[in-house]
Amino acid sequence: REQVAQSIVTILENTPDNSTFLIENSASLNGKLCSDIRDIRWLIDRVSEILQKTKSSVSISRLGWCLDTCHAHAAGYLLGQSSQQIDSKLLVDEITASNLWEQLKCIHVNESKDLF
Repeated sequence: REQVAQSIVTILENTPDNSTFLIENSASLNGKLCSDIRDIRWLIDRVSEILQKTKSSVSISRLGWCLDTCHAHAAGYLLGQSSQQIDSKLLVDEITASNLWEQLKCIHVNESKDLF
């Protein structure tokens, strides 16, 4: 995780000031980074800490995230309420709990071979 955060800092420092770097949630349930929405919060916070610590001129506002609906579904998040999946996490609640609405820059709405 730390290496990913440092790599994002390096990319931000070496790309135009008017560009945006988006982190996308992943589909894996096997511990893959960003399959848990809280990982996105951690990455944004960690990149911000590194930028502050190094006194970088890069604005943290250049970092955001993209919600991929199929990846979220595959990672076990519910896109809506369902009485059939009581143990699943409601995506909206997870985004709210992680305080990620402000950094959400893009929603990739796509299909899934499995019903949402």
